[in-house]
Amino acid sequence: MLPDETETTRLKTWDNYHYGMFIHFGMNTFVGTQQVPHPPPVTTYAPPPLDVDAWVKLTKDAGMKYAVLTTKHSGGFCLWDSKVLWHGREYEYDVAATSNKTDVVKAFVAACKKYGISPGFYYCLSDTYANKSAPIPKLFGQGVMPEDAFELAKAQLTELAINYPDCHYFWLDTPGTATVAQQAALYDLLRRQNPDNVVLMNNHYAAHATTGDEGLVEKKLSHAYPSDFLNTEAKQRPEGVVSRKQRWNGKTLFMGYEHCDTTGQGWFDPKGEPKPVDELFNLYQMIRQDGGNLLLDVGPTRDGVIRPEFRDRLLQLKERIDVYEKSTVQHAP
Repeated sequence: MLPDETETTRLKTWDNYHYGMFIHFGMNTFVGTQQVPHPPPVTTYAPPPLDVDAWVKLTKDAGMKYAVLTTKHSGGFCLWDSKVLWHGREYEYDVAATSNKTDVVKAFVAACKKYGISPGFYYCLSDTYANKSAPIPKLFGQGVMPEDAFELAKAQLTELAINYPDCHYFWLDTPGTATVAQQAALYDLLRRQNPDNVVLMNNHYAAHATTGDEGLVEKKLSHAYPSDFLNTEAKQRPEGVVSRKQRWNGKTLFMGYEHCDTTGQGWFDPKGEPKPVDELFNLYQMIRQDGGNLLLDVGPTRDGVIRPEFRDRLLQLKERIDVYEKSTVQHAP
């Protein structure tokens, strides 16, 4: 299957979320680094009893409409009990092999249903546990996933799609780890599991767009396609409103836009104080004016809690956003 040529219901539904929470939690939280070039023993992941419900409740309280959880980051550790076979035996680098066997993905999806939040799954194609030949995630280059790592990714994404059917948003990181054909196969797999699924290949290319530029995919996205969205991250921003129409091989595709960013310094368990509310609000306002959704990260600590100062900052930000959104409705033609 290929991305849509018009604004279909699945894309319009996603586009209307406007604002979501990115939840980075996993092995990286306990290692203390963004990347895990040498995956530690599985027992390194050792949180106390987790209140995943509280993470999603904050998402709701902050006025967000969707949330994306890091089900598997670059170190290969899974936040669910993966039953797929890996080299002839059940995959063992997951929560089931640790002191806290909570299926975080299951708890996350249940909490999303409870609070009316749309769940999304982050899944990293770069995997230093299963693909040791590529220890540094590739994004802008062009890599090749070894067949065993590629089969593992297909099996685990299928497992996630089948076991947690309430999730319709799949956020695939480091697409350059795979070939274009491998990326297309993963996109096709997820869309065939459920045609309503939407898939983002983290490509960073909307940062190079200009107002009305409909050729971005043809010019820049050849190694991060197919994707339902253009996206930017952290300090990047587009140079103008991101064009929803993009050309590809003689077709015009309809694509969304999303920007993800951090509330503090870093994605996992951010250090220091959260960013000032003015800075976060200006970011929200700019991304909305660029025509995108903002996915704002808050990483729980090793104890599995979102620090109070970050919770307070999100609630302060909500007050500013509510006033802004109300004013845009009042001034709409």
